[in-house]
Amino acid sequence: MSKNNLFRIGGIAVILGIVLMFASYALPALLAVGGLFLAVFYYALYRYFGDKSPSLNLSAVVLGVVGSILFVIALLMNKTTGLVYNLAYLAAFSLAPLLFSLLVYRNSSLPRLLAIFGILAGVFGFLNFVVTTIGGGDYMNPNNPALTPFINVTYYVGMLAALVWMIWSGIILLRKD
Repeated sequence: MSKNNLFRIGGIAVILGIVLMFASYALPALLAVGGLFLAVFYYALYRYFGDKSPSLNLSAVVLGVVGSILFVIALLMNKTTGLVYNLAYLAAFSLAPLLFSLLVYRNSSLPRLLAIFGILAGVFGFLNFVVTTIGGGDYMNPNNPALTPFINVTYYVGMLAALVWMIWSGIILLRKD
């Protein structure tokens, strides 16, 4: 398979994965399928950046793929709270975009604003993970109700930034020659 086909598949995978995640409100199993599509997207990004900072690139793809697979496993086991789910969310939606965004920031041919969205996703996702873990690991019912607004704000800002970053990165992969 040529790299261009892989880039197109990765771009389509992330957009389709996000659509399936939103469609999961109607059919919850679609969320797991969307999580698997994210793993394909992260692999395509890994190949896109190639030899540019190989250790950072490898770390990002391992976090993204393992996080996506853990996310799917947690969903299939119906464990949407707890440490495994929170770690999967952190790896797939926060740390992988953060590390790939550091690569984007170093690459002069890609928009810096894309890197900023990924860095925001990483920082707010990490803050969400820390506060959710302090609150007992259940983001819906933390031990201390005073943590709920902070958990919600960090989740929504981080997830919105991650979605923008993923869609924009998918479009870049689709446009790659």
